[in-house]
Amino acid sequence: MIAQFVEKHDHLVHRFLESILGVMTWSLLTSPVWLGLIYPAAIVYMLTFFTVYWSFMAFRHTIGMAIGYNNYKKELAVDWGDSCKKLDFSVLPDKNTLPSSLSDVRHMILIPAYSEPFGVLNDTINSILNQTFPSTQIVLVFTIEQKYSERVIEDIKKL
Repeated sequence: MIAQFVEKHDHLVHRFLESILGVMTWSLLTSPVWLGLIYPAAIVYMLTFFTVYWSFMAFRHTIGMAIGYNNYKKELAVDWGDSCKKLDFSVLPDKNTLPSSLSDVRHMILIPAYSEPFGVLNDTINSILNQTFPSTQIVLVFTIEQKYSERVIEDIKKL
């Protein structure tokens, strides 16, 4: 019976369900005004709840950020290039999908170029070339928006 009603009045049901979210949002946003006039104690509880909730969330995110920063510092201390050189490719799973050695590994770097000035592209390329990974194993791919393509292509050719 409900399925038949929904099929018959699909547009109205869809519109009703869309408007529920808007009504709930505006009711919550305007509730301090109208609920304060009708039932002031509810506003006190609601504001207390939101204050405690947002304080808890701020504390939680601060702790998460500190843990993430400590993990980041630990990872910076690891020499990943040396770890990869010590890697024995023969014991890794899925050998048919992996390169046979580290010298066969290729990195593709995708660089989206919109309307960046030449200095930004130049700094990007220089930082890629000045790293410790062999530049012969790096493939650079530029993606360019058509609107500024002529200028960006000229800047790339200058590099």
